[in-house]
This record gives sequence, structure tokens and C-alpha cells, in this order.
Amino acid sequence: MKQLMRKPHLDFLKISAIVLLMVLEAKTTKAQDFKGKNQMEIRLQMKDLPSNEARVKLARQYINQELIALPEAELYNKEILEFISSYVSSKDNKAFALFYPNGKRAAEVMGPQSFLRYGSTDISKIVLKRVVKEDYIDPLMVGTKIPDWKKLENDIAQKFGKAAVGNWILDAKIDWYKHIGEWNKVGELNIQNVENNKWLLDQPMVLNSACWSVFFEKVTDQSQLKKATKWMEHIVTKFPPDAAYFDTYANLLYKTGNVRKAIEWEEKAVALRPNEKEFKDVLEKMKSGEKTW
Repeated sequence: MKQLMRKPHLDFLKISAIVLLMVLEAKTTKAQDFKGKNQMEIRLQMKDLPSNEARVKLARQYINQELIALPEAELYNKEILEFISSYVSSKDNKAFALFYPNGKRAAEVMGPQSFLRYGSTDISKIVLKRVVKEDYIDPLMVGTKIPDWKKLENDIAQKFGKAAVGNWILDAKIDWYKHIGEWNKVGELNIQNVENNKWLLDQPMVLNSACWSVFFEKVTDQSQLKKATKWMEHIVTKFPPDAAYFDTYANLLYKTGNVRKAIEWEEKAVALRPNEKEFKDVLEKMKSGEKTW
């Protein structure tokens, strides 16, 4: 480990971030042993990995001791920047400065494909949001004492500027009420989030996930469930047919008492994916009046 960290090798640095981490986690200094192997092979070889906390600590140690010391021509490499952006902390001043407050050069090197999973192309906001969550919000998710939201807002604004606060206090509240299991409050805050950010109505994957995992599975308030049902109605009518969306919509209809229409939409889900046993089971439950949640 120490030998590998003393002598970074450019070929090693250019492998994917996940393979890089696995190499770092292994008790070996021979990165070349892993070249040409697929990720599954490496996962099987390294099944006894450290905890996530240990992986993060190791990654940051490597970033701050070695990667940041690279010449700019080598540092501004797509794979290296993706790796750093996944593990950098606000405490890692030099690494953090690659992305915030101006991450334009990093974004150009990384390219738009690097940001698809985030729903944004602003690397500064992406990295800052993750850092704020880790440094300021996650530590609050312990116990049952309600956090001082105003203090949290002031602390973030003081460190990164008032404009940086954005929607994060609302996100923090959502995480908090999930933590203590107050799901109707989570539903209320999710509705507020969508009303504040109308663009979410055109993010079918994001909205479908929330409608299923929060509203259908957890929320009991009928007014909230009807709001989520309206969102899914928008999704299934505006976007191309998708069995998962049809299934979510059908289940919300069913939970709000619209049984006939729920069965119609679950039948559409089954028609799109006739081999999906779960959809068939749900349809049978609907027809026999059993709960699907």
C-alpha cells in the first residue's frame, strides 16, 4: 500500500474510479495485476473489503497525498477528476478547489456523460451539494432531537455564501423526518420540494421513485397520496410508455380508492411486461380487494 501510494503510475491512475478503489483496498502494490480484468472478477477477488468509512478515508488519503501533486496535464484527466469528485471533502482545500467555486475546466475535461446520474451539468453545485450533505447534514441524523435548522442554514451560508444554501435545508428536513420515521411529514416536505422546483415534474425517474418509496409505501395522508397520483398521471400521459410508471400510478390509484382505474393501469403494466410476476401478483390483489402496500 505505502509503496503504491509513494509512486503513482499514470496507467494506474487512468483506470476507472471503481477499479482504482478496489486496487487501493487490496493488500497488494501490483496495480498491473488487475489490468484486463472485468469489475466482477475484481469484486470476487476483493470480497473482504474494508467498511465504506475506511474506503473513503483511504481514497482521500490518496487524493491529498498523491493525485493533487500531479502536474496539471496529468491531474486534469477525466478518470482522475471523476474519482476525486466522488470523494473530495470541503476540508481537502486543494482538491475541493478543482470544482468549487469554479469547476468549469474540470467539467470540460470530464464531459457531460459524467453528470448524467446527477441530473445537472454544474460540477460546482454537484460537488458542493455532496460536501454539504456529508459535512453538515449527515452528522445531524442521530438521535431524536430536532436540529436547529436556522443554525444549519447560517453555518452553510457562512462557509459557502448565502446563495449556496439553495434547497439544502429542505433536503435536510426530508432526511431528518425519514430518520425518525415521520412519513407524512416527509410527504409534506416532498410536495413542497416539487412545488418549489417545477422542473421535477419532467423528471420521470426521480418522481416515480419518490411516488413509490415515499408516498405509496409510507404515506397515509389521503390528500398527499392524491397529489402524488396527479404527478404520476402527468408522467404516464406525457412520457413514453413504461411499465414501472404504470405500476406506480396504478398502485397510487388503488391506495386512494380508485379501484377500477387502478386495475386498468396495472393491466397496461402487465401488457408491457408480461413476464413480470410482481405486476401479475399486484393485479390479482387489486381484483380480489387485497392491500398492495
